[in-house]
Amino acid sequence: TIDKLYCNKFLSNLSADYFIIFKISSFFQYLTEVIYRKERFEITSGIKNINQKNIFLKFITCFFFIGIVYLLIKNIFLLEQLFILMNMELIYSLFVIIENYTFEFVIISLAFLINSISGLRYDYIYKNFSKNKLLYINLINLIIFIILIIFSQSILELCLSFIFVQVINFLSIGMYYQRLKKNDK
Repeated sequence: TIDKLYCNKFLSNLSADYFIIFKISSFFQYLTEVIYRKERFEITSGIKNINQKNIFLKFITCFFFIGIVYLLIKNIFLLEQLFILMNMELIYSLFVIIENYTFEFVIISLAFLINSISGLRYDYIYKNFSKNKLLYINLINLIIFIILIIFSQSILELCLSFIFVQVINFLSIGMYYQRLKKNDK
């Protein structure tokens, strides 16, 4: 929410479009929660050997799904005409925003996908190891994110800040996860 608050306060001319793009992209956050529900349950139940191949296959499936949605959005003009004919201006304007910010939509969707994998490792660390180090990782990510959004002046820059922090989180959680797994053997 920090990005949306910042955008609302300091980039008010972008806030409505950014909020809409973010909300529509958050569909992928919900999707990954459902897709990885089994793995999250296994992790929180204490199962240490989760099938990494299934996690990877689900990741690739979601990645291609984002690509398909991107292609659909790029060819949405036929649907737009239908909404105009049916006098559905609100839905039409929503589609225009999505079409104008297709790349940003993909960036945020990919960030949610990356976050889902980080979340699995986060759950594993939280369940089996030290919880304190995760607080430091979260704090560092928050500081990086705040710094990045302060310098953001467009929706694209806000989206790039969001995915950059998700990549940093993925890498830091991944390195910490690997170290803990190595020390656990």
